[in-house]
Amino acid sequence: MSNNSEGMGDKSLSIMDVEAYVKDNVLLENEKVLWRGRSRPSVKLKHILDTSTKLKKWLWYIITIISGLVFFAIFSTISFREEGIVIPVIVLSIPAFPCFLGVNFLYLKPKKKLLGMNNIYYGLTNKRILIMEFANEITISPLLYEEIDSYGRIDFLGDLSTIFLKAPEENLAQLWIRLWVKQEPIGLYYIQDGKNAAKIIQQYLASGNG
Repeated sequence: MSNNSEGMGDKSLSIMDVEAYVKDNVLLENEKVLWRGRSRPSVKLKHILDTSTKLKKWLWYIITIISGLVFFAIFSTISFREEGIVIPVIVLSIPAFPCFLGVNFLYLKPKKKLLGMNNIYYGLTNKRILIMEFANEITISPLLYEEIDSYGRIDFLGDLSTIFLKAPEENLAQLWIRLWVKQEPIGLYYIQDGKNAAKIIQQYLASGNG
């Protein structure tokens, strides 16, 4: 798979702009778009928390809760006086910092990541799968059908689906990395009309075309 990045300044593209850009700059000769869509992730609390692995999530739960309890325990015993406020603030910052880190890793960063996915568009053609991000830079990541070993699909409430595109078997080191950092496989995330997208991918995998 290859990546192309191109600056686009602060300009935000409309759907029609995206279609025109893909037609003029991305599609190959005799390449036709069979399906198109974009990522529409939910930013509900449950979905935000689900972006982390269980191992990482529970670790940060423990760190956040314990440091938060320590913070409030210290806060309730400190007498803030103008002449001696520096030392209490320093003491409170010790448990406050890991508590903030926990909130950041569990909620703030995942929410930012999900919101950023609104800039990702997908296209299935008769030759490739196109994963395209239209943000401050345009990033085009084409994937040939023969690079996919298999695929998996998850349907969510609200007519959204995610299609995971599975590469050939991973080694143990890669599996451990995925367990810890939740390195998601390449895929089409939070798309509408996932049923038809999956049908096209299945047809190309079954025929061996690409």
